[in-house]
Parts: sequence; structure tokens; C-alpha cells
Amino acid sequence: MGRPMAGHLVDAGYAVTVWNRTRGKTAALVERGAAAADSPREMASRSDITITMVADTPDVLEVMLGSNGVLHGARPGSVVVDMSTISPVATREVARKLAERGVEMLDAPVSGGEKGAIEATLSIMVGGKPEVFERVLPVFQKLGRLIVHLGEIGAGQVTKACNQLVLSLTLLGVAEALTMARKAGVDPAKVRAALLGGFAQSRVLELHGQRMLDRNFEPGFRTRLYHKDMGIVMETGRSVGMPLLGGALAAQLYQIAMNRGLGGDRRPRGIGAGWPDASVPESHRPFLILRTFGMRPQWKDVSRTALLTIRVPESHRQRANASHARPCPVDNSEPVPARIGLLWSSAVRALEAPLPAGPPPARTTTHASRDSSRVAGR
Repeated sequence: MGRPMAGHLVDAGYAVTVWNRTRGKTAALVERGAAAADSPREMASRSDITITMVADTPDVLEVMLGSNGVLHGARPGSVVVDMSTISPVATREVARKLAERGVEMLDAPVSGGEKGAIEATLSIMVGGKPEVFERVLPVFQKLGRLIVHLGEIGAGQVTKACNQLVLSLTLLGVAEALTMARKAGVDPAKVRAALLGGFAQSRVLELHGQRMLDRNFEPGFRTRLYHKDMGIVMETGRSVGMPLLGGALAAQLYQIAMNRGLGGDRRPRGIGAGWPDASVPESHRPFLILRTFGMRPQWKDVSRTALLTIRVPESHRQRANASHARPCPVDNSEPVPARIGLLWSSAVRALEAPLPAGPPPARTTTHASRDSSRVAGR
């Protein structure tokens, strides 16, 4: 995305210096009039405003704080703008180190994808000092259509995390709704048209809903990058002590895609396909457990885990498979977003299933209690 963004600034008449870890990627910009630098340090030393756009938090830290990083070249009074999507915590740390050298910083992650970068229609979410924002605003206006100043440094990254959370869950809801309509014998195209006229209307339903109907899964956003973004969402939730139940589910779906080697794909086309993996023996597959029959499950970090999973002992297999502890079925004929929805739909069906007949196994109480009613087996 950085290449078309830099191109807009060249076309607007700015004196642009560019650097990329892969030097060949800057060749087209140099041909259009940009100058090339050998390091982020050199690039920053030539610039009044230094803009970074890289993939992940470690990349930003290296480009900013590394031995040849922006920190060592930026002049006092200049501004550094990070337009990557990274951790708000890391953003504030970089800003602190830059401030020690008299350099201002804005965090300005974007939404709109590669298409928005090419067409200069990005939404830009900015955190930092208002006076610094006003100084950089003319540059932002060459790159995007909606530019919003949201507060102090880090506010842009928090807003981007909110954006990714809403987008992932809305995609899931649209996929489920259109799939449910079709399976119920109702034309999903007509359902979409009806929903667009009410409170369910959204850009996701409008654009991605139509793509689902058309089975159009052309390249969009790399799975590994959205997986990274959902990690930032979960980290942000943990930092404020907020459980993100829907966000955790979405994060786990992207983790499944990563585990299946789909991180480089520009869409999560394999999410859910064949899960649980057919290569894993049935007796070793994780089961969805919504009532544990008195067993003590091993809890994981629930902020990273979409659903509580435990391995079901053989003695409980028959009863567990009866209703609420079965692997989530996946229909490989479904469009990809619908497959994502099937995983969630399976969880909902499991929640609604009745308990199997028969009493739960007895538990042994191993601690003393002042309440005489709490005895072994009750």
C-alpha cells in the first residue's frame, strides 16, 4: 500500500524520498521523480515529514528504533507519521523515544485496502497532538477521503482495532444470514435486498454480501495480516480488561487459516475447510464442550481462546457425541465466508441442544467447607 500512497505525493509535487527493504520496489517511484535513500535513517534526515507503512509491530520497531532507524536521522522539529497497523502500546513507546529527541509523532492507520490506497480514498484514523495533525493534514488529504483526528497518540491504533473487530464480526453475521436463507429455501439475493433497507444495512452487507452471492473471492487482504490485526484487537482488549467473545472467535478462525498454511493468501479461502483436520485421528480431535458433566476442563487464556475445548475421555464419548460435544461440521461446498459462519452456527446449535439423559458422574470434593451441604458427589 505504501507504493501507491507515495506515488500520490510525488504527483502532488512534494519532494519525496523513498526507502524499502527490497530496493527494487522503489524503482517505479524513482522513475516518477522520487529520490531513493539507503536506509530509514537517511530518509528521515532528508525529510520534514517521515511516513512509515510496514506490515507489523516488529517491523515498525526495527524501522523506527533500529541502528539505522528513523530515530537516528529525524531532525528536531520534524514529524514522524506511522500509517502501519500495529500495537497501541508500541506506538506510544516509539512516540516517547522520538519526543526525547524533539521529534513529533502521529499514528495514522488506514482502512480501505489496496484499492483505497490506489484511488486515494483511504479512511485515515489519526492520534497525536492537534497542532501536529493540522500541520500534516494537507499530506493526509492527498492520500485519503475521510481523515479524523481521534485524540492523543495511540488513539488511531485503538480505532483501527475497533474497525477490524467490527468488520470481522459483521462479515461473519452476513455470511451466516445469507447461508441460513439459502438453506431455508429463500433466495439469499432477495434477503440481502430486504436487509439493505433496514437496520441491518451495512457496507459489508452491500459489498461483501454481493460478492458472496456472486461467489467472487478475488484477492483482497492477506490472511496473515488480518490474523495479525486480530492479535492486536485481542491485545487491546486485554490491556483494558475487556473480554472480547466475538473477537476471540474471529481470531481463532484466522488462526485456523494460518495453521493450514494460508497466511500468504489474500483471502481466508481455506478457513474452516475440513476442520477438524481429517489427518488427525478422531479420538484426538478437540470437541466443543458446553457442559462438562462435572469434569474439570483445563482453561486456557480465554482472551485468546474462542471456545473452551477439552479432550473427552473415552468413557464420556458416547454421551458427549449425543448432542452438545460434537465436532463442528463444515460443508466444503459453501462459499468461504459461509464456511466461517458454519463453525459459529454449529456452536449455536450445540448451545441449544438438550442435555443427554442420565445423571452426571459424581465429583469428589477435595477441600473443606463450612457449608455442610457441599459434600462429595453433590
